[in-house]
Amino acid sequence: MSINSICYLGLGFLSGILLGYVRYKKGIKRSLLLFLAMVGLGYMIEAIIYNFLGTYQYHPKILMHDRIYDSNMGAIASNALALPV
Repeated sequence: MSINSICYLGLGFLSGILLGYVRYKKGIKRSLLLFLAMVGLGYMIEAIIYNFLGTYQYHPKILMHDRIYDSNMGAIASNALALPV
């Protein structure tokens, strides 16, 4: 496991803990709705920049055999967890 993998997995873990804390403090309906809205907004922007224009790549080194899927795993960790939380 490389340092990149550890950083991305740690980012996902910390984001999950923070989301659980916010849910505990503010209630499940409000925090879940806000989280899903932020995921949707992030992916609308990300679809243009990352998918259509191909302007950058992530390098989490989780899936060593395929760079495209590896970059997508980094995008999921960043835009579905860390950014909305």
